[in-house]
Amino acid sequence: MPAVNALVPSRGTLASPTWWSHSGAVALIALCATVVSYGIALSDLQISLLLLLPGVGSALLARLGRSLWPALIVGDLVGQVIATDRTLQLTTVSVAIHALACLLGATLLQRSDCWLRDMRQALRFIGIVTVISVGGGVLTASFLTIGGEMPGQLGAAEVIGWMITGYLAGFLVGGGFVLAWGDPLTPIRDSFRQRIAMCAFVAVTATAAVGLLAEIGPLVPLALAGTVAIAGRSGMRWGIASILAIALMAVEGVEGGVEPAFGGQNAAEAVANGMLAMSLFAAAVIGLAAYRTSNEERARSPM
Repeated sequence: MPAVNALVPSRGTLASPTWWSHSGAVALIALCATVVSYGIALSDLQISLLLLLPGVGSALLARLGRSLWPALIVGDLVGQVIATDRTLQLTTVSVAIHALACLLGATLLQRSDCWLRDMRQALRFIGIVTVISVGGGVLTASFLTIGGEMPGQLGAAEVIGWMITGYLAGFLVGGGFVLAWGDPLTPIRDSFRQRIAMCAFVAVTATAAVGLLAEIGPLVPLALAGTVAIAGRSGMRWGIASILAIALMAVEGVEGGVEPAFGGQNAAEAVANGMLAMSLFAAAVIGLAAYRTSNEERARSPM
C-alpha cells in the first residue's frame, strides 16, 4: 500500500502559487457545499439534514493539506451568510464546529491511511464518519441549548438526532464523493466500463427523479439499490455520485412539498428517514466498491 505522502499532492507553502490556487479552489468548493447544504435545509428549522461540508472539507484537507483550513473557514462563513438567516453568534459557532470537524476528519484520514481502496480502509472511514457525526451533532445541539437558539419547540434529543443524521449522510456522501473522484491512483479514463457506469448513473438518477416527482415511492429504494449495483460493477465513483444526486433531489423534493418516499409525521422526520436510508446505501456503495477494488488489485499482483 503506498504511503500517505505518495497519495497527497505537493501542497506548497503559504507564499507559493500552489498554496494560493489550492486555497481559492477549497474556498469555492466549501462555499458551494455550504450553500447547497443550507439551501435545501428545512427553512423553518435552519438545520441541514445533508451537511456536506464536514465530509467534503475533511477529504479536501486530507488530499491537499491541512494548512488550507483558513480557506475552508472563509468559504463556509460566506456560504452561511448567503444561505441562512442565522444570528452572528450561531453562525460563528457553526463555522467553528465545521472547521474542527474538517481538521479532525482530515487528520484521522491521513494518519489511518484511509483512502477507500480496500475493506479495512472503508470500515475505518465509516468509523471516522460515525465518531465525527455524533460529536458534531451533540456539540452543535449543546451550543444551541446554551445560547437559547434551539429552533421552535423541539426537544434537545430530537434536534441532536437530526443533526447527527445530517452529519452522517453529508459526510458519507460528500466525503466519499471527493475521495473517490480525487483518488490519484485511479485515473479517470474513458473505458467501456466507465461509459456503461455513466449511463447507469443517468438511468438510476432519472428513476429516482420520477419516483419523487410522480410520488411513486417504491422507485426511490429501487434507484438506491441500483447505486449499489453500479458500485459492484464499475467501482465507487458513479455509485457515490448517484447517491449524492438522489439525496439532493430527495431533500429538495420534501422541502418543496413532494410526498416523502420514506414516510414520516412531518417534513423534518421524512427527510431524516430519507437521509438515514441514503447513509446506509452510501456505506454499502463504499464497502462494496472498496472490496471490488482490493480484489482487482490482488488479481493484478504477481503471485
